[in-house]
Amino acid sequence: MTFFSQLNGMLAAAGAGNASPQGSMWSSLLIMIPLFAIMYFLMIRPQQKKQKEHDEMLTRVKAGDKVMTTSGMLGTVVKVSDKYVTLTIADKVNAEFVLAAIADIITDDKDDADKKEAKKADK
Repeated sequence: MTFFSQLNGMLAAAGAGNASPQGSMWSSLLIMIPLFAIMYFLMIRPQQKKQKEHDEMLTRVKAGDKVMTTSGMLGTVVKVSDKYVTLTIADKVNAEFVLAAIADIITDDKDDADKKEAKKADK
């Protein structure tokens, strides 16, 4: 408690010594604007970009794709509608999910290996 009382005393003394409270407002504003810009470029913009990529990926989902849901369940797409997708998760076992629950479209490991080898060859 003594720390907070000392801090309160220091803030009161600093405020009493300031002749123009308007200058304090402008300096606070000049600090807040760059902080908001940094926060936008480091947090908000990348999240919006990631959301846009996810939405584009959802438009590419079609029957026959192997997908992974946000819960980690793997399945093959049987049917796609505007809001729902039906997945085959085992033999003769279908489950219906919300389309937004699809986290990723799984590609074959062979295709991924070929792409990695092509990148290594380009270097």
